[in-house]
Amino acid sequence: RRHDKDGVPAKVAHIEYDPNRTARIALLHYADGEKRYIVAPRGLSQGDRVENGPTADIKPGNNLALRNIPVGTTIHAIELRPGG
Repeated sequence: RRHDKDGVPAKVAHIEYDPNRTARIALLHYADGEKRYIVAPRGLSQGDRVENGPTADIKPGNNLALRNIPVGTTIHAIELRPGG
């Protein structure tokens, strides 16, 4: 869950292999000192900056509500239940 990090920028520290997934995972270092993993989207690289929330730019790694993403944008890791 990244919803509690709205407005807190993060930097991608590493992209790592996870033997339990078909996708890579990314370790994020948030500006408030917390570290979390996310499923790494294609196009995300070490050193990239990501953010969450309604004002986040449309780019790989950013987390937005579906209603804030323009039609035709490629998405991944969609929740079955919002906030779940």
